[in-house]
Amino acid sequence: VLYLSHGLVSVDRDTHAYLSSSLSVGAMGPATGGADLQSWFHQVIGYRKPQGWPYQTSNSLVLDYRLYHERPLLHPNGHFHISGNIDVEAGTLVDNMGLGFTVAAGQLGDFFTRDHALADPAATAVRGWRLQAFLHPEFRLLFYDATLEGGFFTSNKYVLDGHDLEPLYFQGDLGMVVSHGRFRIGFTQKIRTAEFKGGKTHTVGNITFSIPLSGRITHTRFSPDPGTPAPGTHLLH
Repeated sequence: VLYLSHGLVSVDRDTHAYLSSSLSVGAMGPATGGADLQSWFHQVIGYRKPQGWPYQTSNSLVLDYRLYHERPLLHPNGHFHISGNIDVEAGTLVDNMGLGFTVAAGQLGDFFTRDHALADPAATAVRGWRLQAFLHPEFRLLFYDATLEGGFFTSNKYVLDGHDLEPLYFQGDLGMVVSHGRFRIGFTQKIRTAEFKGGKTHTVGNITFSIPLSGRITHTRFSPDPGTPAPGTHLLH
């Protein structure tokens, strides 16, 4: 799967409620070059040749929308916090929803306005190096998955029927993030229970590099109480 995403993040600075939305457009299937890229990487690191690519789904359009909401449950200081989250994703790639929580520790700063810094170099210039560790367990309801069932507009030979999917599964992330200014590198170990009947629980490691190239901030005001306006920030990146 290969896609580009455009997102909007909103943060209420009084309640620390965090809301993000994103639209993803791309493709899945042989045209994305995933088989060649993984085979090349395995050759570079001296690992065995990846199997299974001949059975991937046909080329298909990816058009997905995701809405994510996070709210603090416990935030005593800038070094520890617990939050709850709910998210919904719908489109031609996946249709699902999740409910979970996050436990984070380290040099968090203002964790709930963390993405504000992505578009404001001045906000990150004095922070130096930061280290954060996190745990994020989540339960998800699955309604549709094109990577297992095939795309909406294509015919596929090696796919599962929707009745073979597990409607409820668990996934968890455990990792850490090292950041400096606008640069971030994350290391995550992921675990996910079977998404289809007869499947197995699997784990995978993930390394992520992030350097935001641009961003735009617009200011607004949230008013939960008409008599007491609350300031907020919208971030588009």
